[in-house]
Amino acid sequence: MSDNECVQGAINRAATALRLVPDADYSIGVEAGLCRISYGGGRWFDRTWVAILNKDSREEGLASSAGCLTPQYIVDRIVKDKSGLGCIMNDLLSRDDVAQKEGYVGVVTNNAVTREDVTQQAIMVASAIFINAQFFKGAQV
Repeated sequence: MSDNECVQGAINRAATALRLVPDADYSIGVEAGLCRISYGGGRWFDRTWVAILNKDSREEGLASSAGCLTPQYIVDRIVKDKSGLGCIMNDLLSRDDVAQKEGYVGVVTNNAVTREDVTQQAIMVASAIFINAQFFKGAQV
C-alpha cells in the first residue's frame, strides 16, 4: 500500500462518516498501511494517515503518524499470507489482539509508543488547518 492509497482510504472513511452522521460538522477517517521508501534498497514503514473533513467548507486536514520501520520478513509474510500486519503480529506473538490494543508500533517499542498514541498525534496535526486557519488561507494545500 502506498501513502497515496492510505490517504485516499482515510478520506473515503471521513466522507462516509459525514454521510452517516449528516448533523456532524467534522468527520475523521483513519487508514493505516505499510508504505515503502526506496532508500537503502527499499524499506517499509507502518504508518497511519488521518483525514478530517469540514462539512461546510469541504476543507480537509491531512496528517500522517510517525512511521515505524517494518522488517522485510514481516512484509513478506503479509504478501504470502494475504493478511494484515495485525494478523501477522498475532501469529508471531501467539495473541489475538495486537491490532486492537497497542498495535505493531506498541509491540516493537515495548509500549513506549502505541497505536493509539500515533493516531492521536496524527489527528491533532491534521486539525491544524482548522485550529490555525490563518496559516493556510490562500495557500495551496
